[in-house]
Amino acid sequence: MIISLLILFFLTTNILPEIDSFNEFKQSESVKIYSREGVLLRDTLSSLGGRRQFNNLNKEASFVKLLLNTEDSRFYYHPGVDLLSVGRALYQNLVSGEVLSGASTITMQLVRMRYGLERTLKSKIIESLMAFYLEMSLSKDEILELYVNNLPFSNEIYGVGEASQVYFNKSQNELSIAESAFLIAIIRAPTELN
Repeated sequence: MIISLLILFFLTTNILPEIDSFNEFKQSESVKIYSREGVLLRDTLSSLGGRRQFNNLNKEASFVKLLLNTEDSRFYYHPGVDLLSVGRALYQNLVSGEVLSGASTITMQLVRMRYGLERTLKSKIIESLMAFYLEMSLSKDEILELYVNNLPFSNEIYGVGEASQVYFNKSQNELSIAESAFLIAIIRAPTELN
């Protein structure tokens, strides 16, 4: 299965989007206008929509640690697709007769965010191919940095840096474990928890 996916990957890489398109995530920040006293007067939407600020990755921050434990605990050990999670999800879904769990990795979720892919089997295959491609082009830390900076937190808020300012009026590096857990709950269902 892995060899088939790799062959398919190399045959289709010429039709896959350029990795440079992920740089748009870094370049699309909101413009904030402050008074002389430091009061926020206006916060404009970014070119991608929503309020965004790009922050460097801090792997020691409570949000990042909790995110990795809950979303993709083997993030640093798989090549973009976690075959153990795929096997577990297939087994659970086949035994139950319904979709109980998925197998999307952080890399696959980043691809879905960037290209707005739907949740279909065809999209899952594209996500998997792009995840392999992305993992060969960027480091794990670069992928994680792009991911945490573009997570949707409802109310047109994107990225943990912006969310921590809006919800808690503090830096993402100052979040407690409870505040981090609150933000992770929001990313699970940002529209419903708006």
